[in-house]
Parts: sequence; structure tokens; C-alpha cells
Amino acid sequence: MDNEKTTTPLLEQNNKFLELYKKKLDDANKLSNSNFYRKYGEKVAKYKNKEVVSEDGNSQGGASAIHQGVEHPEKHIVSTNPAMLPEAIWRNLKQSNFENIINFHSTNDVLSWLQDPFAKEMPGKRINIRDGVPTLNGLIDSHLGFKREFNSKTNEYKDIPVHKIESVKDTEIKTEKK
Repeated sequence: MDNEKTTTPLLEQNNKFLELYKKKLDDANKLSNSNFYRKYGEKVAKYKNKEVVSEDGNSQGGASAIHQGVEHPEKHIVSTNPAMLPEAIWRNLKQSNFENIINFHSTNDVLSWLQDPFAKEMPGKRINIRDGVPTLNGLIDSHLGFKREFNSKTNEYKDIPVHKIESVKDTEIKTEKK
């Protein structure tokens, strides 16, 4: 990770997606039903009078969500096992507490824990969740937060939760270093 970068291709891709999605929401309030359908191939009712108020993401999508929270402090952001965000993106911002961002980390997510020694403190509150499977075979399931079951008849995957949080006893808040 190059902490001097102020963007990455993935962050740019996410920004473009959000820009196009917000345009679709805006068009839903401006275009007629038929014009909206012609443009997007979808019904206007799904997007009319809606707005983006929060975002979330897992892994690299978590980094993109955190980036949106840094850029837009009014948005509520939740990430799970997020990838690192280059420090140059957020280190000079006046907003330093990033109370709008919550990052959940699975205790057995090897990918998240491998980056910890190299990562600067990430924006937002970090909450560690005791879940996952501490085996090499469980690596992907622990990182994604779910298992996938393949149905060969329909050629589709069904997501199966690895662990459901039943109470706050399943979480622990990482204490900040001073």
C-alpha cells in the first residue's frame, strides 16, 4: 500500500458508480415514467424520492465505503474486514474522529489481521467481532462473513451466514493507542 496515493483505481471506480447512481436517483424525480424506463430499463418507482444516506462494504468495498465516509461526514458508513485506505486521503482533514464510520473486523479474518502491523490507524471506530473459523480452509468464509452453497440446477450461489451476532457480548471495541 502506497500511503502517499490520494486515490486508487478501485476508489475511482466506486466514485464513478456512486455518481451514476445519484444521477439515476435525480432522474427518477425529473423524468417521466416512460423516459426513465427508456433510459435505464427499470421502473422509476424503485428510485423516486430516494437518496443515499449510508454506505457499507466488505474488504476492498470496505475501503471504498470508508473513503466515502471521509469525503462525506454526513453519511453513515459501516465496513467489514476493510482493506486499507491510503493515509494521504484522510490524514490532513480537519475531521479527525470520523464518528460516522464503524469498521467491524472478524477475529479470525487472516487478511484483515495481516495488514494491521502495516496499516496506519484507519478512520472510524474499530469493533472486533469474535467469529469465523481459524483454519486455512475457513479463510475465505471468515473474510467474506458467509459461506456459499452452489446449486447446480439453477447455477446460482446461496449465501449462508458463518456467524450471527446475537448480542453485544459477541463484540469487543478495540481500545485506542495513546
